[in-house]
Amino acid sequence: MPDALSLIQHCLVLHRIDPEQGIRRFYSLMIERKLFGNVPGAH
Repeated sequence: MPDALSLIQHCLVLHRIDPEQGIRRFYSLMIERKLFGNVPGAH
């Protein structure tokens, strides 16, 4: 259950494999509520 007081509303983790170098890369994106405010139609 999400924390009602947390500013982080969504967390997205991306995974990419670089075949040339043979390494994996991970990227994390966290979206805060206060950054954009209320976006109509967004859930």
